[in-house]
Amino acid sequence: MRLLLLLSLTVTLFAAQPAKDTSEKPVIGQGVFVAVGYGGFRGWSIDGKTWEAERWSDKNQDDPNIIFSLTYRAGTFLAAGGGVGKGFVLRSTDGKKWEEAVIEKWRIGQVTTTDDRFIAAGTDTFLLSPDGVTWVNGGASKPVSTTEKGSGYYRRHAVAADGTVVFAGDYAIPDGKPRIGWTGYTKKGETPLVVSTWPGDIRGLAWGNGTFVAAGHLGQIIVSSDGATWKEVLQTGDKHHGESVLFHAGRFVLKGEKSTRVSPDGEKWEEAKDVPRVPQATAPDGSLQLDCDWGGVKWSSDGKQWNKATVPLDQTGVCAVAWGVPLANLPTTKPEKKKAKR
Repeated sequence: MRLLLLLSLTVTLFAAQPAKDTSEKPVIGQGVFVAVGYGGFRGWSIDGKTWEAERWSDKNQDDPNIIFSLTYRAGTFLAAGGGVGKGFVLRSTDGKKWEEAVIEKWRIGQVTTTDDRFIAAGTDTFLLSPDGVTWVNGGASKPVSTTEKGSGYYRRHAVAADGTVVFAGDYAIPDGKPRIGWTGYTKKGETPLVVSTWPGDIRGLAWGNGTFVAAGHLGQIIVSSDGATWKEVLQTGDKHHGESVLFHAGRFVLKGEKSTRVSPDGEKWEEAKDVPRVPQATAPDGSLQLDCDWGGVKWSSDGKQWNKATVPLDQTGVCAVAWGVPLANLPTTKPEKKKAKR
């Protein structure tokens, strides 16, 4: 009897112990690096060097699992991608747990942000949202060209500045003809995309110092102050690939197969050697820079020596990396007290 009472008391005391809280406590101001890519790769890291990650597929191929684009605003990360038959925008407030915020019938190649909203390039219209939860349709988003109507199109790049959003990409021309490029602009996604075409597909798009700069595959460099009117400023005689033009540390950097050029304004360029790699994401204090490529996530503490991040699974084909503060870690702002009227 005494043994039964002792066992009963022990079980009761054990059951009464409060469960341990395994949830992560918010750390005000602490940010996180986030990366996305082929196979539905989603990775996150606090220090940028050691990562946690998940994938939907172990295949690194052009299919509906690709996540191409990543952006951040006000405690929320959005990522966009997909393929034939399905496009999507994913939403996360911590960089770890993701949910589908938008589903479309075709790939959503680009999602970006302005000062007050997220903008995704949907199949037929731009999709607009203040928080990634509630969405409304905007202006027409198809890059329709009078000369290339009916050709397949690809949205490769998106840059937003001062309420103007510029998209760029290329058309797949029938009968195996060389692709041609296009640029298009919209005002906050509310107006229809207005398109201009170019001889070679666009392989880079950036904004800085009040200027949009785009680089064509065949060496053409074009600039615009408003996204609507463009002018050619240079023929490099070089070929450009991927994100060939970027803006960092107050200047544009243009990389080609044979040369690298730099410019403060996008118009006057000079060749340069030993130009440091331009990061996609940087810690606020500048202590760490991150970039990505087909080989995965790379980090650097000085911008010169780059190291491959430690990721617990295949990180081939990482397309984008960003830094942001999770929603739970954002500082709370106290409402101002109204002064009593005298």
